[in-house]
Amino acid sequence: MRKVYLDHAASTPVDPRVEASLRPYFGKYFGNPHSIHQFGQATSRAVFEARKDLAQAIGASHEEIVFTGSATEANNLAIRGIWKGLRGRANLKKPRIITFSLEHESILNTCKDLASEGVETIVIPSDRQGFIDLAKFKKALNADTFLVSVMHANNEVGTIQPVAAIAAEIRNWKLKTKSDIFPVLHTDAVQSFQYLNSDVNGLGIDLMTLSAHKIYGPKGVGALYVRESIRAMMRPIITGTGQEGGLRSGTDNVPYMVAFAKAAGLAVSLRAKESARVQVLRDYFWKQLKKLGPKVLLNGSLENRLPNNLNIYFPGHKAHDLLIQLDLLGIGVSPGAACSSRVSKGSYVLEEMGFPPARTSGSLRFSLGRATKKADIDYTISVIMKVLG
Repeated sequence: MRKVYLDHAASTPVDPRVEASLRPYFGKYFGNPHSIHQFGQATSRAVFEARKDLAQAIGASHEEIVFTGSATEANNLAIRGIWKGLRGRANLKKPRIITFSLEHESILNTCKDLASEGVETIVIPSDRQGFIDLAKFKKALNADTFLVSVMHANNEVGTIQPVAAIAAEIRNWKLKTKSDIFPVLHTDAVQSFQYLNSDVNGLGIDLMTLSAHKIYGPKGVGALYVRESIRAMMRPIITGTGQEGGLRSGTDNVPYMVAFAKAAGLAVSLRAKESARVQVLRDYFWKQLKKLGPKVLLNGSLENRLPNNLNIYFPGHKAHDLLIQLDLLGIGVSPGAACSSRVSKGSYVLEEMGFPPARTSGSLRFSLGRATKKADIDYTISVIMKVLG
């Protein structure tokens, strides 16, 4: 039986070149990078080079990279770290965060958690196609807004948000209000980095979250870009001996840091060619599926969407049942975010886009990757036709 993995938005296999880069740091170079002897210095140099290489991949300085244990941790550090630094110091009557209704739950739930500390969160709604309502975003900005967090691209429907335009609005707001720093702009670029230019200056952002296992690196390592001008405001959420410039304590995970940087460099070098290749396959996939007529409906806009993503509603079917049937025939897909606990309840992303329960619980995400070939798509189409009857 053919096996086809179409869940690259959930995780990607480790690239052999990435795996080769990390292996020496499990054995030959094992020292603690904070030790002053030669064994520690060898790994310390490796961490420095990894930090520099990852920074280069996003147009940043190595001092602006904070390695974390995951993207979820990086999102928490972005939000809680800024708030901890401001709490009781800034002249904010009613501290406000503005975010987007389709954000990853590590953003939405972290913002929600801060309500107990007096932080107001304004959640800007999505339109039917999966895009943020910019007009409502502009209206939500006020003198108490200290943080804006809007994802670069959605993990379920792949829609690309206008982060640069949001950054421009924030710059205009700062000029109008004579604010030097606030609000700070954070973007979760976990899904977008593989396919979109993620230069921090081009996007105009202050904080950016990245994840290794979404770009053919290992699980268990993420990073937060922190613009130098706001670093002094940040406070750690994990305290200890002050690694990562004081923002994230804990012994450096040297093998995974090295691997993350290698994966990022490969992603940048392959980005243009691979984006074009998977988009051709994705568009072919959808063109063939559309021949099934009302049996399939696309969720979200096909324009301004990640090139590897399709999210499809199958009227009259439950996503979980379809997933199992496809899995038994060798095809791996997902009903939405892999780390969500809401599978049985349907997709909150689709719900926030205004779709009814039948659609939120009857849709599947197909996300292509580097190993996906036309033969895989043809096989998947034949299986879907068989399953739908």
